[in-house]
Amino acid sequence: MTVAASKHKSSSEGQPSLSLEVLLYTLVVLLAMWLRLTRLDLYPLTDREAEHALAASTSSVPLSGSESAAHQAFTSLAFTFSGESEAAARWAPALAGVGLVLTPALLRRQIGRSPAFLSVLLLAISPILWTASRTADGTTLATLGITAAAFLLVSGRIEWSAAFLGLALVSGPAALTGLTSIGAGAGVFAILRRRRTNPGGTLTYPIPNSQAWLRGLAIVGLIAVLVATGAGFFPDSLQGIFEGLGSWVSGWFQSSGIAVATLLVMLIAYEPLVSVAGGIGVIGRLRKGNALEAFLASWAMGAVLVLIFYRGRQPADIVWTAIPLTLLAALVISALLDRVFQPENVWLALGFTGALVALMAFAYLQIRAGVSGPGSFQSFLGFPSHFAAAAMGIGLAALAMILLAIGWSREIAQPIVGAAVILVLLGASISAGAALNFGEPTARELYRPQASTLGLNALRESLRTLSRAETGQPDALPIEMGDRPSSALTWATRDFPVFEGSGSPAIVITREGAPLPGEYLGQSVTIGESWGWTGWLPPDLMSWLVVRDAPTVPDRWVLLVRKDVVGVEELPPVELEP
Repeated sequence: MTVAASKHKSSSEGQPSLSLEVLLYTLVVLLAMWLRLTRLDLYPLTDREAEHALAASTSSVPLSGSESAAHQAFTSLAFTFSGESEAAARWAPALAGVGLVLTPALLRRQIGRSPAFLSVLLLAISPILWTASRTADGTTLATLGITAAAFLLVSGRIEWSAAFLGLALVSGPAALTGLTSIGAGAGVFAILRRRRTNPGGTLTYPIPNSQAWLRGLAIVGLIAVLVATGAGFFPDSLQGIFEGLGSWVSGWFQSSGIAVATLLVMLIAYEPLVSVAGGIGVIGRLRKGNALEAFLASWAMGAVLVLIFYRGRQPADIVWTAIPLTLLAALVISALLDRVFQPENVWLALGFTGALVALMAFAYLQIRAGVSGPGSFQSFLGFPSHFAAAAMGIGLAALAMILLAIGWSREIAQPIVGAAVILVLLGASISAGAALNFGEPTARELYRPQASTLGLNALRESLRTLSRAETGQPDALPIEMGDRPSSALTWATRDFPVFEGSGSPAIVITREGAPLPGEYLGQSVTIGESWGWTGWLPPDLMSWLVVRDAPTVPDRWVLLVRKDVVGVEELPPVELEP
């Protein structure tokens, strides 16, 4: 009776903790779903996204095959049931992004409950993964497949690992980049372990026997075929496997024009919390961590090496650095929070942390005003006034911590400083993610070398208005392209018939600068923009870091409409103010 009662009591005491943990995971998943699934049609598709969407479209001839068989099959399925739209083109990556957020929970026993939960939370609000999940391509599908396969293998679930690997292999070149990053990380891990005096144990994972290997390979092949063909309903998607492989191989020889320094600055600017805390984790876990933690650090280093040597690098490739850094950051933050929330010092820690955050927020606001405000040239003691005020705020914060360390305890001051820095960097990360996903679509963001502006949506609405007035149908008026359209413009006008008759077409869309025929009225519209600087980074890096100010090159087109179609002396406005 005593033993049974003891067991029952132990079970009852553990139950509330488990229920709270499940509740917290549920809240984080709901947050991830809201961030990834809300208003997926807010932005027009970029040129790269439009290429993937057109490959799955049945209303137009694709410009080229999709690089991701999985995305093409899933998107074709979404188009079949819900119709073709920007949101439907992004559904599969968004849902995969929600699944990706939960992958660290697979390592809950290996890295601990708190670090696993913090990793899930950090992935949910990660600006890079948040944005990749709202992008119509195979990056997030590949990231989910590779990450889940690796973590499941460590957890001993070989069949499930094989299933996710099958998903990854048909998700496009991003999967091959991810596998190469893990392979490079394994090489770094092997080299560094030979030089460590304390190897930290052995990285253990189940080694399948020959029968398990055959079963795993069969699962990989079966899942790959099922996913790539949409369970057999879209066999044409299979060609995406070869398109993706060819694109990845050519990336080793053909440059994308994006420097590795640009991607590293992008990682720090968009993921400041993960970069700082994860960087500390890399150094610490390589020296004193266990085998799994050391491998995560090696994986992050291997991913950076791949970025350096892979010439076809893209902004989304930094996900392979961000994921291991996120887990390492969670380990660092978890240990720091344990030091901050000591029962005897909790109120002191909260008070000083709040004061430090307020002073650092004040300093940031002064720097922002100094970069963009009208009073930025006013001086105080020879320095610009806003920057002088920012320096004073930072100085007060440093002085407060020095006095706390001298007058109270250095062991208390250090975690308070760390907690304040974490909160500030967390705010910067969330702000960067919100600007990327809910702000103005612009190429002023380093993550977007090319962006489609809201003017493209306005152009499409004007075409529908004109077609409805002339034919009674929103997409029945034939149009003629005066120049070769971009992929995004092709997607936006895919429902309109192409003018094939003789005489003057009712509507002509041409690039700005073409001569304007006398029988037409014209309206200029900016449908996109691209980076407007040469070199690795924007010319004024400080201005970009603070207010995202950078030069861009607009992609301007002209909507020409025959005067007898319009019936008035001017077109409906389609240009949007920037």
